[in-house]
Amino acid sequence: MTKLTFALALILALTTSSQALADVITCHFTEPFISTTYTLNDQSLTITTLGENAPAVIKDVSFQILGPGQFELTSKEGKTLQKLDLNFKGNNGMSDDIYPYEARYEATGRTLYGGCQSLLLKMKRSP
Repeated sequence: MTKLTFALALILALTTSSQALADVITCHFTEPFISTTYTLNDQSLTITTLGENAPAVIKDVSFQILGPGQFELTSKEGKTLQKLDLNFKGNNGMSDDIYPYEARYEATGRTLYGGCQSLLLKMKRSP
């Protein structure tokens, strides 16, 4: 019985910790004002546009590692939605705040540039 209890506790701890480690990346773009939120746990990209009532949600978005500090969000059809560069030079276009990720949002047919932060890597406010 003790071994069974220990095994169940271990499984619960591993499951809980893996869910807690799932990161969320939030990006901000201007001209137009768009924010995106990618959740690694459920592989969804939520796009919120200023002035629209409801956000758009794209499911089955994969997080691709292209190289050191280079990432891409790709739709299930293989379309590049967003590119991320982890270089601590990201900017939202409206402030002097520095974001860990520089981002290029490519889902609208034109490229928007912005900055992103995650649960693990936060932006730094300008003084």
